[in-house]
Amino acid sequence: MNVATLERLLVLAGVGLIAIAAARWRAASIPPPSIDIVPPALHRRAVTMLLDEDSLAAAADLVTSGDPFRVANAPTSVAFSPRTEGGQPAEATPPRAPHPLLVLRAIVGGPPWQAIVDGIPGQPPGTIVNTGMVISDLRIRAVLRDTVVVQGSDTTWKLTLGGGRP
Repeated sequence: MNVATLERLLVLAGVGLIAIAAARWRAASIPPPSIDIVPPALHRRAVTMLLDEDSLAAAADLVTSGDPFRVANAPTSVAFSPRTEGGQPAEATPPRAPHPLLVLRAIVGGPPWQAIVDGIPGQPPGTIVNTGMVISDLRIRAVLRDTVVVQGSDTTWKLTLGGGRP
């Protein structure tokens, strides 16, 4: 049996199965929806308890007397303030100064290298720096062929030249 004959037989078998499925689908009878179908109702027991005022008052006293968060069951004499702790005002920590945005513009010379850096606080753009300089709380740790390492009080920057150099 060659491939073309096998393909024809498979196509004929597929068409035959589709025809049988369509015939059975049409012959299937779908019962009409019944109007009498009602979902079962949730039955609740009617609880009729008659409570007198004495038992309600006793229950209210029991609930209010068992407050686990306040022993005295009375408002506090000191208003809540998140700034105080133990009656003493907490010391406010000053906000941290923002980090400068340092940009390496160029590296000049040969060993020893010098770099042109923008964004140093208190310095004009295009400040020339070299290894070991300290400028406004920033220490220039290293100036390499394509990298400058700058150390601040809590951060170290590794500035590299951007791509796209000639």
